[in-house]
Amino acid sequence: EFGRQILNECHPSTITRCRMIPPNFPVQDETLRPQLERGMNLKQEATAGRLYIMDCSLLDGLSLRKQEHQDEENEFHPTAPLALFYVNGKREFVPIAIQLYPQ
Repeated sequence: EFGRQILNECHPSTITRCRMIPPNFPVQDETLRPQLERGMNLKQEATAGRLYIMDCSLLDGLSLRKQEHQDEENEFHPTAPLALFYVNGKREFVPIAIQLYPQ
């Protein structure tokens, strides 16, 4: 659901080609190998231009309040997700890893 919302509704312009996995996104080849169709590792797929990343870290620490409710009870803290997308052999753009609260 998160992947669909990102691609269709929320922030498609925040997705960029991923040249290397950021250190605060602890994904591993072993975990994602079933998602990668060509038997390559993450670094090889990134070099081949098949990985994309969405980094919303600028939202980290942001707090929002409705103008009419300035008290802390109505404060909203959005997530600052990282998401990794893969272009598969069918040329489909699919989410393969999502971290809602990066470390």
